[in-house]
Amino acid sequence: MKAFTVTDIKVFMSGLLSGNLFQGWELRSLEAGLKYHLAISGKVNRAYLTEQESAALTSDYLLWDELQPKVRALIAGGHTPTTLTLVLAAPASLTSALPQESIEAFALNLKYESVDASGQKAKPALTLITGVSAKGFSLDKTPERAWDELLPTYFASHGISISET
Repeated sequence: MKAFTVTDIKVFMSGLLSGNLFQGWELRSLEAGLKYHLAISGKVNRAYLTEQESAALTSDYLLWDELQPKVRALIAGGHTPTTLTLVLAAPASLTSALPQESIEAFALNLKYESVDASGQKAKPALTLITGVSAKGFSLDKTPERAWDELLPTYFASHGISISET
């Protein structure tokens, strides 16, 4: 697990909310501090779907692509969120070269804050924290290390500069 700081928040947020930076990634959860507190679970509510819609799903989680326009619409309007926290799981197309044994998901936690601990406005900061969801306990940290090493290259390929915290 590594933590990274995003150097240019505006470029990153544009890729997150309007671009294809996280196309194909699963949304595990989202929380945003707006005029209200917004919390979204990315888990699909299969009871809401028809049998055909449910059978067509390939995952238990929504793709970021599905919610991106809705989230963008909710937080647009001139006010920047005070906080934004997302947990995303990388698509297999990105992680296929990584060791997969006993790994359920390669995750990325995004944490944006523009307030300090007392709730006062502060200099905005965006932190990315890598993580791995394992199917069981393992002493082998090879998948975690490989994921930690892949992300800086991934973001660089999208024109996003990050530095290890």
